[in-house]
Amino acid sequence: IVLCLQPNLSRDLLMDDNQYYFIYRDIQKECSKFGTITNILFPRGNEGYPDSATGKIYVQYGDLVSAIAAYNMLQGRNFNDRPIEIQFYDYTCFQSNTLY
Repeated sequence: IVLCLQPNLSRDLLMDDNQYYFIYRDIQKECSKFGTITNILFPRGNEGYPDSATGKIYVQYGDLVSAIAAYNMLQGRNFNDRPIEIQFYDYTCFQSNTLY
């Protein structure tokens, strides 16, 4: 089960290595409170993914219960004074690295 978090981050923030890794670790720590994370993808614009995937954070959980708990607790929270949008993401697309 995969969640797509959209914290609306600027490209400049994503290109700053220190900021990028801080955000990555922060998201990993927060999301792991709800269950086992099996993978995280966090495109920053230089990996060959489409621009529409840049700045989104894809979090794969090991089970549906954990993903639902994370969705319910994180939806509407703020990051950098902006609300985080969350949606469930197509598992097949995620597995094939088709991010949008």
